This record gives sequence, structure tokens and C-alpha cells, in this order.
Amino acid sequence: CEQIGRKVPIVLDSCCGTGRSTQIIAQHRPGAFVIGMDKSAPRLARTKAFREREQDSISNMVLVRANCIDMWELLWRSDLKIQEHFLLYPNPYPKPTQLSLRWHGSPAFALLLLLGGRLEVRASWCTYLLEFAAAAQHLLDHWHSLEPELDQAQPASSSARGPGGPALSMSDFTEPRP
Repeated sequence: CEQIGRKVPIVLDSCCGTGRSTQIIAQHRPGAFVIGMDKSAPRLARTKAFREREQDSISNMVLVRANCIDMWELLWRSDLKIQEHFLLYPNPYPKPTQLSLRWHGSPAFALLLLLGGRLEVRASWCTYLLEFAAAAQHLLDHWHSLEPELDQAQPASSSARGPGGPALSMSDFTEPRP
């Protein structure tokens, strides 16, 4: 993502639904390129009608029908730096048997954190947020405990390093790319 020869910050809006949140994020971050993604074609189709009512189109955003996990992996492998990542009101799957359907119970959770940048998660269910924070802290602590092994396994110029700053700050964490 380059614009007139300079790198543009990338902002993700995962599971964006109709894309309304993506539009608001893009309007508040005119210097960034905002990618809204959702796997539901019917939800994204509602966006076209919404955008036609707008007088000015928003040029710093794009809506993509895609599986978030696939997109996260592509973005991570491309070594793009994500400035911010929004996960707004995901389906909380509240039954105990549905834990693996929640983002923090999914094998893709590590990938979500590896993207880096400031991660903002909002939910109407407090338990979801507490579980998400605990899972993120657990994973970051695990990565931090592996830091000496990563330093020994990688050349000095490697980008492998542990998380920096306060708990749950993922903006300083990068993982070596395959």
C-alpha cells in the first residue's frame, strides 16, 4: 500500500458485517488505507445500497468478501505492517461447548495477534472480553518465554523479539516470517 511514493498505514476491520464500521473508521483515518472484510456476501451486499446514498465515495477503504483467517495469513506472510485492527462485536458463541468458535478459542488466534498493530476488540458480553484478554496475555507470555530460543535460532538481524510495553500491547510484537 503505497500512495504517492510513501507508505500508507493499514487498518483492518475484521468481520465488518455490512461495512458500516469500515466506513466510519476510514472517515476518521483519512491518511490510512482501511480494509473491511467479512465472509458473508449478503451482509456486504447491503453496503452497496448504503454507499449509493452517500454523496462522496470513500477512496481510502475497500470491502472484501473473504475468510478472515485466510486474509490474516496472506497479510502476515506479505510482511505488511498493520497499524490498527478492529474486531467489533464478533459473535460471542456464548455456550461453553462453543469455545472453539470464539476467536480466542480458535487455532487462528495466534495469527490474529501476529498481525501486530493496535488491536481493539468490542463486545456486548463482558465474559467474551475477559476471556479474550486472558487468552491474549497467556499467548504473549508464552511467546515472551520463547524469546531466548528465538534469539539463538535467528541471525542477529532477525525481527524475532518479544512483546514490549504494557500487558496486551501487541503493537511492538513481530514474529519471523516463514
